[in-house]
Parts: sequence; structure tokens; C-alpha cells
Amino acid sequence: GKEAIWDRFSDFVLNVVAVLAGLQLLSMQLGMSLSSLLAVGGVSGVVFALACQEPLAQVINGLLLTFSDKFQPGDEVKIGEEQGFVEKLGWTQTSIRRYSEETVIIPNSKVSKQTVINLSRCTRTQYKTELRINYSDAGKMDQLTEAIKETLSTMPNAILPNEGRNLWVHWRRYDEDALVIVVDMKFYLTSRGDTEQYELRQEANSRIAKAVEACGAGFAMPTAVQIEKGQVS
Repeated sequence: GKEAIWDRFSDFVLNVVAVLAGLQLLSMQLGMSLSSLLAVGGVSGVVFALACQEPLAQVINGLLLTFSDKFQPGDEVKIGEEQGFVEKLGWTQTSIRRYSEETVIIPNSKVSKQTVINLSRCTRTQYKTELRINYSDAGKMDQLTEAIKETLSTMPNAILPNEGRNLWVHWRRYDEDALVIVVDMKFYLTSRGDTEQYELRQEANSRIAKAVEACGAGFAMPTAVQIEKGQVS
């Protein structure tokens, strides 16, 4: 939150002030002005700056990540190919706990170049699936699509067309071994993480299965082609 951002920024400012104060004290001990001391250390300063270039970039990226507020410790995120929970957002690196309970450390310079999706801050989710129906049920497809649409529209978290999202249940195509219905709709999310999304998908799957059964239709089984001794079956 804002407190963490200001804490990190204040730490950064205090560190800068401490370094400047240290240089001032050193110049007083040596009897030289701060500008003279900096001039004498110019060459070594260049060498030091080159050596610190990468660590400094990491720190700056860490500061920028904090100010951008893309995520905070505890958030569930996807960063590039990595997905899990943010364990720690440090000055130079970010720790992600994978779903397998492994912890991966990502340099902040890499995080800043990746696409970041904060799953904990998602307020909507998509449910999309394809239903494969038997060819023998072709005469029931209109009844079936309407039954599925009706039962899904009564789910508590469903986002309906009058709220700006489509609820699509359409017989889209003929496959070689099935008639294909595509279901595509959106749901509101009221809690963080994937648990609610999985529960919504389970309920939607259950309602669809009951609608198919109520219409007297059936799901098509995928066909298998086997070649054995020159025979195709």
C-alpha cells in the first residue's frame, strides 16, 4: 500500500543523505572541500560506477516497482512465464512462491521488462468451453442451446448482456464426430485467488451437464483411428 511505498522511498532518501553526510565528514577530516574530494576521486569514481551499474539498475527498478504498485507481497501474480504468490518485493529482486511451493528469485530488472498480471486484483473472469454433442441429437440443438443459456444466466455471479458482456451459447460448427456448441460468458469475482474461479467453473459445468441430460441429448465420445495389419477401424 501507500505506507510501504513511502517507507521504501524514505529509506532511499535517508541512504542518499547518509552517503552525502559521510563524504562531507571525510572531506572535513582530510581538510579538503567536498568538490575537491569528488574531483580527486573522479577516476576511481568512474571505475566504481561501472562496477555498480547493474546493482544500481536493480535498486532503481525495485524503487520503480514499488511506486508503480503493480503488486504487493501476498498477491497472486503472473510475471512472464512465472506464476505464483509474491513472497517478497526487495530492492534488487522479487521472490515468487510457485504453486509447487518452490521459490523463484527474479531480478527486478527482469521483472520491469515482463508483462505482469496481478490475479489478486482481477474482478471478472471468463468461462469458455466447447461442448461436443452427438450427431443423433441434431434435432435437439436449438432446445439445448436455449436451455444452457437459461441455466447459466441464473448463476449469481453471471455478467449478463445488459451489463455490457455477452453470454454466448451457439452451435458453431460440425466436426467429423460431433456437433460443437461454444459457451462463452463472464463472471464477477468477489474474492482473491483462483478458488472462486474454479468453483464457478465447476458449477457452470454441472449446470450444463444437467441441461444436456434434461434435453435428452448426449456428449459425443472422440473417435479413435487405429491402423493394424493394414486395417483401419
